[in-house]
Amino acid sequence: LVGFAVDPGDVDHIVGTTPDSLTESTDGGRTWGPMDGPPLAALSWSTDAGLWGAGTDRAVWRQAQGRWTSTGRLSGEPQAFLVVDAALYAAVQDADGVTEIVESLDRGRTWQVRYRDTAA
Repeated sequence: LVGFAVDPGDVDHIVGTTPDSLTESTDGGRTWGPMDGPPLAALSWSTDAGLWGAGTDRAVWRQAQGRWTSTGRLSGEPQAFLVVDAALYAAVQDADGVTEIVESLDRGRTWQVRYRDTAA
C-alpha cells in the first residue's frame, strides 16, 4: 500500500492505493481485493464529505454512489491529501521540488496556497 483511508462508518472497510490501482478490504485489512477507480496517490475519508483522493495525474477525485468523478486538478504532485468538512487540503510538490500546502473550498476546482516551503 502507498496510502489508505478507513470508512468512518465501518472501521472494517478500508480503501488503499497501490502504485498502479485501488484495493479494498471489508474485513479490517486481513484480505484485499481490486477496486474500480482511478490510480490515486493519496486518500482521505470523512463522514460528511465522503471518500476523496488525489490522483497520480494530479486530478482530484470524489467517490459518490460507487462512482469516481474528477472535480479539479492540483498544481503539483500530490504527497498527502485531507478532507475536513467542506475543505480539501493537499501537500504538493512542484517541478522544482518545493512543497506547498494548498486548500480548496470549492470541491477541488480552485486551490489557494496556504504554505510554501522557503528553505533553500
